[in-house]
Amino acid sequence: MFRSIIVGVLAASIAGSASARTVTVESYSKDKDYFKIFDEAWLDGAYNGLEAANVALMASKQAPLFCPPLKMAMTESQVKSILDRFIAAHKDKVGMSDSIDALLLIALEETFPCP
Repeated sequence: MFRSIIVGVLAASIAGSASARTVTVESYSKDKDYFKIFDEAWLDGAYNGLEAANVALMASKQAPLFCPPLKMAMTESQVKSILDRFIAAHKDKVGMSDSIDALLLIALEETFPCP
């Protein structure tokens, strides 16, 4: 129950941020130098939100969304690298209009699966 609430809030926050500015795979891929600083900050914010959702889920004894190694501190560059590898590995499934912050959750789940 609580997990579905967290996922719903997360989806709503992504949708809310999307109405202000959506970073799509197309804009993210178009000009790496131009978008580098903005996208890394955007991804870091998305990652921090997902990490906060994990903490809330675990505090309520629910399964986390993804399971990075304990005490692992992710840098903006590491988060970006995870997303970049995910997009490259799933070119056939990732659309140019897909939101990168939504794809980040899937990339984290794939990179850090829970036991």
